Amino acid sequence: MKRIRKCKSSLIIATQNIADFTGSENVKKKFTGIINNVQYTLVGGMQPNDLNNLNDMYKQSGGLSEAIKTYIAKASQ
Repeated sequence: MKRIRKCKSSLIIATQNIADFTGSENVKKKFTGIINNVQYTLVGGMQPNDLNNLNDMYKQSGGLSEAIKTYIAKASQ
């Protein structure tokens, strides 16, 4: 992230399945560091298990609020 900021660049990470970033503890740790340092996050509807995984990744920065979790859960309906 420091190198990207230093070059005044952007990083876009995209996936259709949050499990891509929770498969191993090493990947989860690195992705959690990235996700807690981004300015914007765009999230679509998720299955409950995926939403719990996303919330776990945001715990370092306080986790997702109940309102946000409800909004994401209803987004796929």
